[in-house]
Amino acid sequence: MEPILPTGFDHSDYMALNSDENVIELRRDKRMARINPEKYCADRCISTGHCNVYEDMLDMSPEDVIKFCEECVLSENEEPCDIPPKMLDGDYPELALRP
Repeated sequence: MEPILPTGFDHSDYMALNSDENVIELRRDKRMARINPEKYCADRCISTGHCNVYEDMLDMSPEDVIKFCEECVLSENEEPCDIPPKMLDGDYPELALRP
């Protein structure tokens, strides 16, 4: 049986639809990371591996973001942890930790 490939299929339509969904998801993730870092780390980063917001904004590798989430954001320990410099220096005031 020979597979029949569609003809006249416009790939740009599919890419535009997919791109719109990605923009909405990215906007939602940025808001969640800013307002509720615990939820972002638990729901998006640790459980699904989608740590893109912190990776991009904080110039961190995926492994570094997961470590940050586990040791700082989600940890119940009172011990100090390594906070990314960009969260402290004001490059992204919407992510800056407040006392």
